[in-house]
Amino acid sequence: MKIQHSFGDLDPGARDQCRSLIAELASHLEKKYLGRFDSASIRLETHIKALAEGKTWRVGLRLELIPRVLAARVEDTDLIEAIRSSFSKLETQLVNRIAKWSGEHYWKRPVRRARIGELLPVAQDEREKERRALYFKLIEDNLDTVYNVVRRELTYLECSEAIPRGKLSVSELVDATILKGLEQFEARPTDFSINEWLTKLALETIQAEARAVRRSIPEDASSLESSMSLPPEDPTEADQEFYEFYQPDDVLLLEDIVTVDEENDPETALTQQQYRLSLHRAMAELPVRWRHVLNCLVIGGLSPSKTADALGIPETEVIAIGDAAHEFLRQRLSEAGHIPEKTARDAAFRQVAEEISSSAEIPMTVKDRARISESMRDNGT
Repeated sequence: MKIQHSFGDLDPGARDQCRSLIAELASHLEKKYLGRFDSASIRLETHIKALAEGKTWRVGLRLELIPRVLAARVEDTDLIEAIRSSFSKLETQLVNRIAKWSGEHYWKRPVRRARIGELLPVAQDEREKERRALYFKLIEDNLDTVYNVVRRELTYLECSEAIPRGKLSVSELVDATILKGLEQFEARPTDFSINEWLTKLALETIQAEARAVRRSIPEDASSLESSMSLPPEDPTEADQEFYEFYQPDDVLLLEDIVTVDEENDPETALTQQQYRLSLHRAMAELPVRWRHVLNCLVIGGLSPSKTADALGIPETEVIAIGDAAHEFLRQRLSEAGHIPEKTARDAAFRQVAEEISSSAEIPMTVKDRARISESMRDNGT
């Protein structure tokens, strides 16, 4: 593999350290995934740049793998962590590419994961039935919150290719969150409202499940050494039936979490939508912890201290991450031409926060709500 570096203003010592780490991580990718390819035909470009007077680092990677080009970009206050995270994102894309090279249809239904989304076991006695009914009464008015937290975060993860599309579903993650709450609701933090507590559980659940997905090779992946299975040129009758009756359950798009101002004229509405799409694309690029901090602070309305408790990090780190995340989003919107560069920092932060907090909210489907209600109230009757 040929590696080309662009280190900007890095001092010689830091360059040597970065060059050594990049070589180590690139060698890992090459040995694990690229053994089939001629190493001379693989080219990796690395770009490191200091932002915000050296307080934040941007690391960009570009892997030329004919006929594809994969790219990853990460910003972090820690340069070494930024390099490792960028390679992690690049590896995830490579794994996703392997899955597509297997020849399976893009919308192949994933095997439902047995450990989430399954029905509750039958309640053993009246006491357990009453406990489940009490729990459902406690959370019933907050199901939309769980649904939207999961839907938003899963959309960001899929759109940033942090996880393959279709490996997790909104309904399964909502189920897993509710089951986790059932296990813990007697011991829930007393200083958290039910809404805040469920938001905390939802973020924990999706992070754990996404991490599990990233650690595993997709079920439909095949070795690069195996021959590729090509689909027939003309669809068969079975293919047509598949496409007609087995469409994907839940296609997550950034457009679905963007609010639409119907009162504006078409030109203004289009400009506003482009601005909001740019914002949510930038949200998808944020490190997961940064996005969770914004979710708690801006959308959930939690204080820095409660956010710290919810995410298990110091309050000082919450404040630092919040500032860094806002600055990252401001820079992205400025680069896209949506915020003038001379806009005051505080004014830009307020504008970004208002847009994030106004993300489109979709009620949980009647079908899912009824299914959860039946599972909690009538199970075992």
